[in-house]
Amino acid sequence: MKKAIGTAAVIVMVCVGLRPVREAAAKGEAGAVRIGVVKTLAPGMPTTLLAMAMKPFRTYMEEQGFSGEVVRGGDAFDLGKQLQDGSLQVGIFHGHEYAWAREKYPELRPVVICISQHRSLRALLVVPEKSTAKAPADLKGKVVGLPGDARAHCRVYLERSCAEPGMTAAKCFRLQTPTDSVEALDDLVAGKLHAAVIDEGAMERYRKAYPARGRRLRTLQESEAFPPGVIAYHDGRLAPAAVKQFREALLVAKDHARGRQTLNLLRMASFEPASDDYEVSLKAIARTYPAPVDK
Repeated sequence: MKKAIGTAAVIVMVCVGLRPVREAAAKGEAGAVRIGVVKTLAPGMPTTLLAMAMKPFRTYMEEQGFSGEVVRGGDAFDLGKQLQDGSLQVGIFHGHEYAWAREKYPELRPVVICISQHRSLRALLVVPEKSTAKAPADLKGKVVGLPGDARAHCRVYLERSCAEPGMTAAKCFRLQTPTDSVEALDDLVAGKLHAAVIDEGAMERYRKAYPARGRRLRTLQESEAFPPGVIAYHDGRLAPAAVKQFREALLVAKDHARGRQTLNLLRMASFEPASDDYEVSLKAIARTYPAPVDK
């Protein structure tokens, strides 16, 4: 189950499967939350798989008095607009996409941030230990893998920091899509790939599981720290009591058996309040990786 789910789906699953209550959610009532999910979170994942994974958490949230539904919210800007106009009460974003959306919709506010094994996220450009490459430019025209389970920050890093300026990754490299990070790293060891972009957490798990193979790989370059994902709302569009109740229910998830079961399954440590440091990280990532020009 863990391999099928992958860390890219972590935040999506937090609230999947709660009962639909459009009328109550439209009033911003506590206990009724209509949730939009940014499209880059677990694209194409079957709803049935999400529901299976989230059964313990669904029960936990219902015990806390919540019901609601989850819908696909489009890109970060589409989701921000729907939060602004009140058609959605809560949005689930990748951290860097939330930073982009907030530039256009400054009244967006975090309910909680989603902490995984690493408080910040990094992407790694990994090559065989004996590779002669010294920089991403040395890989131009080479076979580079981006796993099917790659998280959104890995995709942004590949396009913005690995490909040559003015070129897409698809034009700069011969891209391949291994099924997951383990397959990508195995292909590197076997010489089927010249490089791969891998999430830092996935790389650590691989080195622990396969230390001999891990020693045959090295990190050519690593990304800046990306902020963790966030569950957010638009100030004034969700009743303060609902925000407080929803936040409190998420913050104590790690203290309940059903909450811990789901967090462990999804390789998450906890939900936490957004700190001043989180605000700093949002501004930093938006400077390093500006919002797409067409938005």
